[in-house]
Order: sequence, then structure tokens, then C-alpha cells
Amino acid sequence: MKKRVDVFNLSIYELVIFSKVLRHVDGAVSDLFD
Repeated sequence: MKKRVDVFNLSIYELVIFSKVLRHVDGAVSDLFD
């Protein structure tokens, strides 16, 4: 059971990091084409 929780937390963590990176890249691209 513990392992399943760890995997669940890890995927949420990766999702948060991914969205932050995506937002950063999106901002950089917007600056490029501004």
C-alpha cells in the first residue's frame, strides 16, 4: 500500500514540475515572438 502512495505522490510531483516548466517555456516563446 505504501508503495502505491509513493508512486501517486511522485506522479503529482512530476505533474507540478511539468506544468511549471511548460509555463516557463511558454513565456520564453512568447517573448521570442513578441
